[in-house]
Amino acid sequence: MKRLIFSLLFVSTIFISSAQDKSEHLSFKGVPIDGTLNEYVSKMKAAGFSYLGTQDGTAILQGDFAGFKSCTVGVSTLKAVNVVSTIGVIFPSHDDWSSLERDYDHLKSMLTQKYGILFQKVCLISSKKGPTLACQPRSL
Repeated sequence: MKRLIFSLLFVSTIFISSAQDKSEHLSFKGVPIDGTLNEYVSKMKAAGFSYLGTQDGTAILQGDFAGFKSCTVGVSTLKAVNVVSTIGVIFPSHDDWSSLERDYDHLKSMLTQKYGILFQKVCLISSKKGPTLACQPRSL
């Protein structure tokens, strides 16, 4: 009986270990979301984004995302350990609400299709330049 229990425990441990190895890490534009802020910025630059600077501990980059040109991307870390934890995207402004609504519907559909219920929010923001679209997926 002890041998059977030990065997089951051993097999369970192997299955759990192999399942952990196969899990996918979250990524943004093909860049895994991990490492320090400087490491992540370097990888994003290699992926074609331009580094604009750092403000209040958030790296600001610019590049194309989800078919939208010249998006602004903010990358933040967990302050206690300097590990990338949050990425936010601000999309280019529009002069009219109908264009913004069209982009909103397209983005929301695309993200819901890709992430299902994990997709948390897409925000419409009114600014001096006109309506702007920003999104931030739910943190896990």
